[in-house]
Amino acid sequence: MCSQGLRPIGTSPILDVMARNLARNESTTFTHRKRHYMVTRLSPRGLADAQQVAYTVPRFALADRVVVYGHLLPAVFDIEGWQHRVTMTLDADMRPSVDHGVYVSQLTIDVTYGFPDRNTPRLTSTADLRGMPLGVWLDAAASLCAFRGTARPKRYASADGRTVNAHAFHVTTPRAAANGHDALIIEAVGLAARTPAKLTKTYTGRKSKRVALPPWNGREALREVARLWRLQDADPTVRGGMNLYAWLESQTGRPANTCSQQLTEARRAGLLPAAKRRGAVKRNTNTKRGKR
Repeated sequence: MCSQGLRPIGTSPILDVMARNLARNESTTFTHRKRHYMVTRLSPRGLADAQQVAYTVPRFALADRVVVYGHLLPAVFDIEGWQHRVTMTLDADMRPSVDHGVYVSQLTIDVTYGFPDRNTPRLTSTADLRGMPLGVWLDAAASLCAFRGTARPKRYASADGRTVNAHAFHVTTPRAAANGHDALIIEAVGLAARTPAKLTKTYTGRKSKRVALPPWNGREALREVARLWRLQDADPTVRGGMNLYAWLESQTGRPANTCSQQLTEARRAGLLPAAKRRGAVKRNTNTKRGKR
């Protein structure tokens, strides 16, 4: 584990591609309890100046390379829309766990932003902090500094002689992760990583009985499941040895049977080609001559 800064990357084609994946201050806007917020990632601006990568290699993966989700840390964010402007920093949770974690390591409230008048709260007590949706900001920030990539899982022999994968989380530098045993390759960063909402809750440690998702049969949800189907159809190894519906469940946060229904609806909507029937037997159209 290391937290040293990195010089501009230019010695590896893989790292050059990774560096170009994150080259701007990305923002996301949303509404929470009738108030509009905008969360903007201030740093890292590029992968070359990211100090750490935190990611988890899942145990269920059976392929040589598996899909992993992680975060570029530490990451600083600007938050607009609350009664004061807020700057929030996320860092890696180093406590022992089966998954990596992110948490708010620093929160700065600028009470001078916007030249407050006599009606602006002065933060004289904890009552002035009521209504601060810290958890919602954390979820949004975690999505902005997230990444999706592939890694090579570590395998070991179990007691019964089978080869299984180690479920492990890593916190290291981008260069060490790319050149190390896992050979981490980052393919998408920020909102483009499309981190499943269920995983976002896991990595931030926020527990909720229900994750806010669009309607399962809505256009947005059907387009997403169609995109995932085409992704695994072009390269089945992205499923990491999982069956289709279990993999879709891990990617969307919806039950496997719901994902199956979504594929059916996506085909009806013309978003996917019609399913091929396996073992279909061609009917004999020749009619037998019978008695007249």
